[in-house]
Amino acid sequence: GSIPWENKCENRLIDKIIKAGDRIFFVPFSAKYLTVYDTATSEYSKVDIRNVEGIHVQGVFVDAFASDQYIYLIGGTAPAIVRVDLNDYSVQVLKSCFDDVNPMVFNPTDSYFRSCGIVYDDCFITPFCNANAVLIFYYREMKYKIIRISNDENGYSGIRESGNCFWLSPRRGGMPLVKCDSNFKVIKTKQIYENTLLSGIEIINGNPTLFTFQPI
Repeated sequence: GSIPWENKCENRLIDKIIKAGDRIFFVPFSAKYLTVYDTATSEYSKVDIRNVEGIHVQGVFVDAFASDQYIYLIGGTAPAIVRVDLNDYSVQVLKSCFDDVNPMVFNPTDSYFRSCGIVYDDCFITPFCNANAVLIFYYREMKYKIIRISNDENGYSGIRESGNCFWLSPRRGGMPLVKCDSNFKVIKTKQIYENTLLSGIEIINGNPTLFTFQPI
């Protein structure tokens, strides 16, 4: 079935679906609400996220994950990380990390993130699309740090860990695939020349595999 309060003809309503206990959460992209489907009761409910602290732009959230009694929504074009309490659906918003990275942003029209972050050692780690940097989000404390990879105008579409190293996939052709050590010091790079946007990365049989999004 369709979500009762959303226009089913709207383009790209949902960008990610996550499960926490008996509930399935439909993470809004162009959708008006965070929709919750309870598999135990077969009932829908909704959480008004867009009116929280002025989060109202299209392309609101591109990534999400669940931990303990919370789900965390990662902003795409909206400069916000939102934590939703699963007990009462109250929300807490973190915005300062976006203010801190803005001096490093080389493409202000691009999204901050794609949907290819990782939960790693009690942190959520995701690279910026529009800055040559990585966000390390200590989600239990709602704290963070930002690590600049280099001063080059390179952005990233995703991150994966393999062998205590991190691979960062480029945002688009013409930018490098980057391998970093556990402290995000660059070990090696490989230039990607395909004329395309990239959506992320996986490690398959020990090798980084890139996924294309659309030609440019």
